[in-house]
Amino acid sequence: MVVIRYCILALALVVGSVSVVAQDKKHFSGVYLGLESGALDLGDDNGIAFGGFLGYRYQTDGNMVFGAELDLIGQNGSRRAGDGDNDGTALVQLLGTVGFVAGRENRNLYTFGAGYVGEIDFGDFFDDEGSLPTDGFTILAGYERALGSGFSVRVRGQYVDAGRSKGYLATVGLLFSF
Repeated sequence: MVVIRYCILALALVVGSVSVVAQDKKHFSGVYLGLESGALDLGDDNGIAFGGFLGYRYQTDGNMVFGAELDLIGQNGSRRAGDGDNDGTALVQLLGTVGFVAGRENRNLYTFGAGYVGEIDFGDFFDDEGSLPTDGFTILAGYERALGSGFSVRVRGQYVDAGRSKGYLATVGLLFSF
């Protein structure tokens, strides 16, 4: 009778520890890459934004997430000042982020960050005028939802100050984590 009680207790401990391990899965650690698209309003430039990103994150046991990300975002739209279109313009960003994981099964990530942003106009970069890229800073806030099997979706809003372009960028992205 005592052996049966110990067997039941041992089984309960094993099942309990397996369920705790399952709940502690870290959805937001490691290398990731993805694609994003959205809208931008950068002073005289407005239109559609599209691009890709590559990053690395570390999720602590306390569900804090620290990361670094490199983005390349192309722009397709028009200039309000009547100078033509802004095809060939891209934003390059190097971002540092911090976030916290919340929700059922720890699948929700709320992020905040800041970093370097540079604007390159490839149309002007190779012309006779020799225009150089402009740079500045960006700040951001976002939300990400882990879907499973390494895939996540995110929404992000940013303020961008890239020298000659200042304004807002809003994107939706699809990520794959390794």
